[in-house]
Amino acid sequence: MGKKMSQLWNDNNNNNGIKGIIPKMSPQDRKNIMDVLLQNQQKQQKLEKSKWLKSLLKAILLQLTRLIYGIGNAVDSFISFIINSKGTAKNIVVQTARGPILFGVWVMIIFIVVGGLWSALAPLDSAAVAVGTVISSTENKIIQHQEGGIVKEIFVKQGDYVKTGNPIIALDDTKIRASVEIKLGQYRTLLANQARLTAELEQQEEIIFSEILVNNNHIPEVAKIMSIQQHLFQARKKGLNARIMQFEKRIDSLEAKVVASKKQLEYVRKLIKNAESLIAQGFGQKTELDKLLVEESSLVGNIIITELEINSTQQDIERTKSEAIDRTLSELKEVEHAVIEAQESYNSLIDILSRTLVKSPVDGIIKVLDVNTKGGVIGSGQRIAEITPSNDSLIIKAKIPQKNIDSVKVGLKAKIRFGAFKYRTTPVFTGRIVLVSPDTVQDQQSAMQFNNAMIGDTFYIAKIEIDMDEFNKVAKVQKLKLFPGMQADIQIITGTRTLLRYLLDPITDNMFRAFTEK
Repeated sequence: MGKKMSQLWNDNNNNNGIKGIIPKMSPQDRKNIMDVLLQNQQKQQKLEKSKWLKSLLKAILLQLTRLIYGIGNAVDSFISFIINSKGTAKNIVVQTARGPILFGVWVMIIFIVVGGLWSALAPLDSAAVAVGTVISSTENKIIQHQEGGIVKEIFVKQGDYVKTGNPIIALDDTKIRASVEIKLGQYRTLLANQARLTAELEQQEEIIFSEILVNNNHIPEVAKIMSIQQHLFQARKKGLNARIMQFEKRIDSLEAKVVASKKQLEYVRKLIKNAESLIAQGFGQKTELDKLLVEESSLVGNIIITELEINSTQQDIERTKSEAIDRTLSELKEVEHAVIEAQESYNSLIDILSRTLVKSPVDGIIKVLDVNTKGGVIGSGQRIAEITPSNDSLIIKAKIPQKNIDSVKVGLKAKIRFGAFKYRTTPVFTGRIVLVSPDTVQDQQSAMQFNNAMIGDTFYIAKIEIDMDEFNKVAKVQKLKLFPGMQADIQIITGTRTLLRYLLDPITDNMFRAFTEK
């Protein structure tokens, strides 16, 4: 800026008109004049630049005009060649080939017009591509064992078809069977004891055993248990009756004593009346009367005491019966509680015993069999086999890339091709999305550990229901059949676009990102 100011100053000093004036100006006026001169110079530079741009544009327009003129001449010649069928061509070869050229031109025009209209109007499916696997709608069944044990027998091999209830393996049941027998004996003993105590409590003549014992009384152990309880019932009944009988005999003796005392008292009272009559007549002695009165009092006292003893003995009888009932009731409650516990334990052991024979829960194919050695040990909860159900409906489990999840949702249609079928002769089948996982799933096969974290391919899971009506029509003709594990190529229809949109979208997307400056 300083150099420009100095140059302007020197240039203007050469002007004789200004040369004599500037020395007389103040510094502020001199600065104002320099600013004006600088602005004039900038305007002159812009004007020169504008002239250069105009010259460049004129040159470009001239070249474009020549190009357009040349193209126009060529088009005019071509049109004249097409329209003027009777004209004479400068080249005999061109004139001879005029018919085929015209045919080709019309074919090109029709192709371009029709193709353009089709690309602009005809809708094409927009799809998200995925791969999937045919699976059972209820997933494969994992066969496990709760307790584990030693393998005794293996009934199947991998790939075998099994029906519901067919055995897969058998575990050694020696230990559990012994436990069942012990617990069953305890349970039967408690049932017999319960029946005996009930009979004692209700003062029955005989024990009424439960059906479990009665139906198995042909078993020596059961017959022995019932016999022991019968003998115990009779012994306790006899013991109680004997004690009661002793009390009753004493009561009989005391009652006989009371009867005798009452008869003697009646006789003494007659003597007292006679003595009183004689004394009244002056013939009797008072001392004899006093003796009789004393004897009467003694007899009355003895009768009262004896009757009290009778009442006490009767109370002893009732107390003995009550104590027997209370004791029996207490024992019965304990036995009933023990019966319930024994029954639960027995049922639990029976359940464990029944599970030593591992059976198939569904009809299907043995996909995986992890047990291959007799005598091997199975841990608690360890997988024994994996069964692919055959009667369940089949669906496709598809892996959806993360970039496509925004356009994939439940209800969308899908086009399906199965890798096991010939693409040339097998049509594309249709399906419908029935489930989309809420979060991504990591591919365990490609996962690897890095810094204590698992990394690998992640994707969303979509379950696709196959249109079985459509499939069965084709399958009946071409003898096709779906099997779990078959691979499928899937196109999930997410919308429609024209071919023109397919061609223009990348361009418009790049244009959107272009011509931007940070």
